[in-house]
Amino acid sequence: MKPIIIKITLLLFAFITFIQSVQSQPNPPANEGNTTAAVQSELKKLRFEMLQQRIEFQEWKIKQLDRDLQRVLNEQQQLQDQAQAISRQIAELDAQAPEPIAPQPNAIEERQAMKSALQDEELKRIQVKLQPLNERASELNSQINQEQTVLQELHTKTKALTAAKDAA
Repeated sequence: MKPIIIKITLLLFAFITFIQSVQSQPNPPANEGNTTAAVQSELKKLRFEMLQQRIEFQEWKIKQLDRDLQRVLNEQQQLQDQAQAISRQIAELDAQAPEPIAPQPNAIEERQAMKSALQDEELKRIQVKLQPLNERASELNSQINQEQTVLQELHTKTKALTAAKDAA
């Protein structure tokens, strides 16, 4: 971000210096057309360079947002994997057949308690963690879409400026 700001500042400084040097020089009337054309040409070049830098910045922002989104998606996947593992444990507890001889009430109660703890505590804990991640992923997707729209607009402006430059 700093290099972009520095470049923009330097470009503006160069432009201001150029304008001051043009204004301080006495211009004969015959040379006035050339000076105006030179200034206009320099302005177009500076506009083009600034658009290029804005494009680079937009691309950088999109990459950062993509990285953030990937981190969120990875964390979501880990939590979903944990939830699936807990669901398998619950299914295994359900699948355990009661003991054929005299089922011990303690064993059945222990299985039910473990199943209840997994469902009530662990799965809910995971759901609580997943909700803000889902919201963050949605926000990041929205931001990425907005930034890509801005990037597309910048590309369109660059093409229009290039076409105007080529036509002149």
